[in-house]
Amino acid sequence: ELKLRLLARLLRAFGGQDQALRMAQLEQLLARMSEPDFEGATLAGAAIAYRRHQIHVQREAGRSPLPTMQLGPGMVAIWDRRFRVAIAREGAEPVSVRALGGEAYAKLRRKLNEKTVQLPASAAATLPAFWRGTELMCVPLFAELPEAKALWRGSAELYSAEFLG
Repeated sequence: ELKLRLLARLLRAFGGQDQALRMAQLEQLLARMSEPDFEGATLAGAAIAYRRHQIHVQREAGRSPLPTMQLGPGMVAIWDRRFRVAIAREGAEPVSVRALGGEAYAKLRRKLNEKTVQLPASAAATLPAFWRGTELMCVPLFAELPEAKALWRGSAELYSAEFLG
């Protein structure tokens, strides 16, 4: 029962869904995960895989579109039921918050140290990013990287994203 509760919590946290999971679905997924040839599955908006003796859970990118929202100075909101996003009161201009996306992540990895940023592209593509038009202002979850601080020149302090899971 502990495994089922943990699996349900992971799926809810990473899948961004608010509806309860059916016990039968969880039991079936847990049984499949114990099979030696299990490679992965999706449930409740989350993708789950088992690689190198580790369970990997992330938001399922293709199932439903990730949200886009506008934020102005001093605003706080919940994005994709997974992150609390915020913009500073002072010094910030309105931005849109939307998924980073695969293409933007690939460009960002080239600008940053690719060895430092080891997140799978499918997971990174679903992270909240702050945009002004087509310009990527910040991806708060990468903001602490030394290369990112130089790249975003102080704008990283203006934007935040906190995982709610």
